[in-house]
Amino acid sequence: MEIEIFLESGEDGLAREQVERIDARIRQWHAEGAELRYDKKCFGSLTAMETGKRYRVDLAQVDPVRAIRELHAHLYRHGLRVFAHFLP
Repeated sequence: MEIEIFLESGEDGLAREQVERIDARIRQWHAEGAELRYDKKCFGSLTAMETGKRYRVDLAQVDPVRAIRELHAHLYRHGLRVFAHFLP
């Protein structure tokens, strides 16, 4: 299953260093989910459509609800709204 993640920061927008931090947090979330371990379901690919705003993630066999909760845990401090669009 693939999801497309949209990040919304509000009217103020984000400074360049905030965008870089957010991008790093998303990549960290993906790396943790894609880590290969015995008897663990792993993420597939991560594609940055617009760095800091839009990403496409192949969840493979990972539970999508759990994956989105973990993503929220990585991003909630930045004051972002996270929208996930499930793709067929």
